[in-house]
Amino acid sequence: MEQIKSFTINRLTLSGFKCFETEQTFHFGDYTSIYGHNGKGKSSLADAIAYAVTGVTFFGESRLDRLYHGGTAKAEVKVLMAFTDETGAQHELLRTRRNDRTDVFLDEKPVTQTILNTMFGERDVFLSILNPLYFIEVLEDKGRNLLERYLPALPQQQVMEQMDDHSRELLARHEILSVEGFLKRLREDIRELEKDITYQEGQRDLLASQEQQARDTMAGLRIKAEELSRQIASLEEKKNAGIDFSAVNDSLADLHARYEEMLRDGSEQADTAEVDALIRDTQARLDSRQKDEYRSSYRETITKLSTQVDALKQQYAREAHILKGLQPGVKCPTCRQTVTEGNLDTVRREFQTSIGEIRKQGTELTAQLAQMQELEKKEQAVFEQFRSDDIAKLTAELQEHQQRRSAVLAGGETAREQAQKDREALYSRIQALDTLLRDGNLEFEEVEALAAAKTARKELESQMTLLQKQEPAAQSKAFDIEGIKSEIQEKKLLINAAARYVAKKNEMIFAALKMNRVSISLFDVVKGTGEVKDTFRFTYEGRPYKWLSLSEKIRAGLEISQLVSRLTGCRYPVFIDNGESVPVIDNIKPRGQIFMAHVVKGANLTVEPIYKQSGQNKAAA
Repeated sequence: MEQIKSFTINRLTLSGFKCFETEQTFHFGDYTSIYGHNGKGKSSLADAIAYAVTGVTFFGESRLDRLYHGGTAKAEVKVLMAFTDETGAQHELLRTRRNDRTDVFLDEKPVTQTILNTMFGERDVFLSILNPLYFIEVLEDKGRNLLERYLPALPQQQVMEQMDDHSRELLARHEILSVEGFLKRLREDIRELEKDITYQEGQRDLLASQEQQARDTMAGLRIKAEELSRQIASLEEKKNAGIDFSAVNDSLADLHARYEEMLRDGSEQADTAEVDALIRDTQARLDSRQKDEYRSSYRETITKLSTQVDALKQQYAREAHILKGLQPGVKCPTCRQTVTEGNLDTVRREFQTSIGEIRKQGTELTAQLAQMQELEKKEQAVFEQFRSDDIAKLTAELQEHQQRRSAVLAGGETAREQAQKDREALYSRIQALDTLLRDGNLEFEEVEALAAAKTARKELESQMTLLQKQEPAAQSKAFDIEGIKSEIQEKKLLINAAARYVAKKNEMIFAALKMNRVSISLFDVVKGTGEVKDTFRFTYEGRPYKWLSLSEKIRAGLEISQLVSRLTGCRYPVFIDNGESVPVIDNIKPRGQIFMAHVVKGANLTVEPIYKQSGQNKAAA
């Protein structure tokens, strides 16, 4: 079904709904005055209209327990709303609820809430028009999204055409998909450029300081290197004084040749090769004999006899069990014949004879098995004795070979010790000449001082080389601080132009939101930064909504209600509760049907159509 853009409620029939226990019908006109004492049902009519269309209350409450008369879900709630749409067609919308089950019928046909949303628009739109306080006090910040969905599209080019030539020229040089995103990127770029200026200024100052420090450091390093060179030259002179290094090198070469010859000789080593071979052979034979295991020549026969004896035992047990259980009526497991009184004795004798044969055969086989086992024990005893004798013999032979080897080693120890002494003496002479070549006439402390001085001078030379390489690179580094400042200024000009764009866009948007005494602010531009921030504020005659009196809030709400009506194109009824607070509505005239509810002390509920809509059905329901 297509959306109904305008309708007028003709009558409302209620039963079981809040204070209306029994069925009551109310008729309405283009303007309807509703009055009565508190608790008589004025607000209940507003809830009934909202409930019929949206399934929630006048203020959007979805917990519906309080709609049941008496507050119990056992009762049935029924709301029937008869209305006329913009084409003049009349309809009846019925919503019932019992035991938390809701049914909805339109012109006696069942419908879903989704279909009703298609007909009357989304719930928040309907309630924002019907209830002047709903948009501001219930939707709060969600109202911004509702407005933005229904505001007319505002192409970027249309906004640009309304701007001054300079701002338009600045912005035209850039591809801008979103002005807000463009502003955000510009501010981020400026922050990064300002950081770059700070960094480059620091680097420039640091570089100047480092260059002066490098020059001072280089001068100090040269002085230290010259002092170390003089110290090294003095120690080198003392080290080499009076020494014929050529003769020392010749003597050292001769001593090394003799030392290597003594190492190759090896004549003092004892020769145990022959006795070692005998030991290996004897040990191998001993190991082999120790691993020998007894292998019975009777095992196969013993295994066979054991198997036969076990089989006879099982057969004996089985037939003895059968014999014990024989009685008339039992089927014999062996011959499969049924035992009777007549053949019971015969069957028993047959089993007894068979059992006797089994016992006799088992006794014979058991005797044979015992004889074989005894022969096996004797055979194993002989094997173990021979193996023990062989092991003892080989062990004694091995010990004899090992004693012989010890004697050979003891005989060569004396020659080895003497050869070792000769080598050590020769090695000491070699070391003495090596020390003379290395240290010359220097004492130990002087040797260490010379090595330390050479190491320190080498480190100083490395440092000076590194400083010399760094200086050209440092001097060639350039800074473009002024260029960055110029770029920042250009981006600030762009921010100003974009801020003017946002201001112009807001001005054009506000034109669509223009109302009599109410103003809505959707955007703010932060002075100084040009940052665009979302806002959602209402003012009435310049004063914030929260400071308003009830009558002013209702007047402000009426302007918002009609703004939503204008943006959506929906001319729906408006229900003004607490009408006694607004004796005169002088700021706006609602476009659709009007309900005005007043509190009259002590009065019963009264519904008075002030004037009738054309074609209104005056008949009672």
